[in-house]
Amino acid sequence: MKIRIVRLSSHQNAKILAVMTASVSALIAIPLGIIFLLVPVPTQPGAPRPPPGWLFMLFPLLYLIIGYLGTWLWCAVYNLFAKLTGGLEFETSDQ
Repeated sequence: MKIRIVRLSSHQNAKILAVMTASVSALIAIPLGIIFLLVPVPTQPGAPRPPPGWLFMLFPLLYLIIGYLGTWLWCAVYNLFAKLTGGLEFETSDQ
C-alpha cells in the first residue's frame, strides 16, 4: 500500500524536536558547565581563560529555541513543496 505525506504539522513536529535536542544538549552541557565552574581561573597575565561555566548552562535553552524555529521552518517549506509535487511517498505492506 502506498502512503503519501502531503502535510507536516509544523508546530507539533517543531515542539517535539526542540524538546529532544534540548534534552540531549542538557546531558552534555550541564556537566560540562559544572566542570568549567570548578576549574580554577588562571591568574597569570596573558594566560588563556576558560569559557564561563554559566555559558554552557544556556546551551539547552538555545537548542530549544533554535531547534523549534528550524524545524518549524523546514516543515513549512516541506508543506509548500508538497503542494507542488504531491509530497513524499512510501510503500508499506501488511504482514
